[in-house]
This record gives sequence, structure tokens and C-alpha cells, in this order.
Amino acid sequence: MSTRNQHRPLAALAAHLSSEHGIGMVSAMLALSLLAVFALVAAGLAMNERRSAFNEEVHTGAFLSADSGGEAAINWLRVRESAPPIQDFATLRVANPQETVLHGSQRYDYSISFVQWRPRAGYAVNTYRDFIYDVDSRGEAGTEGESNVGLTVSKMTRQGY
Repeated sequence: MSTRNQHRPLAALAAHLSSEHGIGMVSAMLALSLLAVFALVAAGLAMNERRSAFNEEVHTGAFLSADSGGEAAINWLRVRESAPPIQDFATLRVANPQETVLHGSQRYDYSISFVQWRPRAGYAVNTYRDFIYDVDSRGEAGTEGESNVGLTVSKMTRQGY
């Protein structure tokens, strides 16, 4: 076999491969499919960020509602002239849960329980006492946002007068 006949099939193959008819359409379809994948990824990220921001808002609202309940309980104790009487001796509760609706779907409730009393340091034993209370406050926001805040509060009251 001659060398000339061996090169002929290679030349025909090279000529066939160098024909670029339709390569533009294939390149355009590849580029469009790549852009479509990027668009889907970007849309998924945007939706995830939106859901995450909404959840953050709901849980922040629930925490702030619970904090408002703690502040309301502190104010309830602050405005009383003397130590509040115990209403339920099984739980030592002095204030029943009180629910308050805030803005929109936000609400809170709290309960106050007596812990102990002790003489006020620096005063005569029977004149001033510190009454210690546990405050449990629960806040809600939206349908799934819920938060709890626990406080220990001390109130000094004058005794025997």
C-alpha cells in the first residue's frame, strides 16, 4: 500500500471535521442552558432569603413581645404599695397569667410567683424586707413565633406600718 492512499482517509476526515456548519446553534443552546441554570439558582437563593428574613422578623417580634410581658410584670409589682398576697399556695403564684394583645398578631402573657423574702441589708429586721419573685413571660408573634423570658425580680417593701 502506498503512503498516498493512507493519507487520503485522514484528509477526508480532517475536511469533514473542519466543516463548522451548525456549531453556532449548538453554542447558543449551550449558552442559553447555562444561563437558565444560573437563573434558577439565583431565583432559589432569592426565595430562601425572603423566607429567612420573614422567619427572623417573626421570631424577633415574639422575643420583643415576651420582653414586653416581663416589663409589664415588673410594672405590676412596682405600683403595688405592699407585697401582693399569694393567690395559689400550690405554685406560690401571686399574679395569674394576663394576656395582652399588642400590634397585629403579637401578644404576651405573664405570671408572677413568690420565691422568698429576706430582711433588707442595712435596715432593722422588721422594717424593710426584700420580696423575691419569679416572672415567667411568654410572647407570641404570627402563627409560629413564640418566645419565653424568665426574670427574677426583687421588691423592697416596708413592714409593720
